[in-house]
Amino acid sequence: MTAPFGIGVAGPGRLLARGELSFATAGQALRDGLALLPSAGHCTIDLAGITSADSAGLAVLIEWLSVAGERGSTLAFEAVPGQLLAIARISDLDEMIAGQAGGWPGSTGGSLSSPGSDPGSASSSSSSSSSNSSSGS
Repeated sequence: MTAPFGIGVAGPGRLLARGELSFATAGQALRDGLALLPSAGHCTIDLAGITSADSAGLAVLIEWLSVAGERGSTLAFEAVPGQLLAIARISDLDEMIAGQAGGWPGSTGGSLSSPGSDPGSASSSSSSSSSNSSSGS
């Protein structure tokens, strides 16, 4: 049983989303969210109430970001569910989502690489050693 998607005003410049953010609800979520996005200023969308999400849900978040920019406003997400973070990471969109949120409230370890860390450093050191292995006979 899936929870229907809903989004509403939680305070000035603040929206609260809840329910399923998936292929089944993406159309409604997109329309409902766009109707509440401000035409200027800043808005934060709290995603703590999202019960499940998939790649269509991520597409909704990206479209909200795009439209907010077109309207001259900024948008941040907080309490982004792990499912969405994982999809964003494998889609190479994690910096876009994380950059908008400025960090996840309440997260201590986090599942995203911290700024300044180099997740590819292990592979770069192994490539230099492979070029030297062909010289011994």
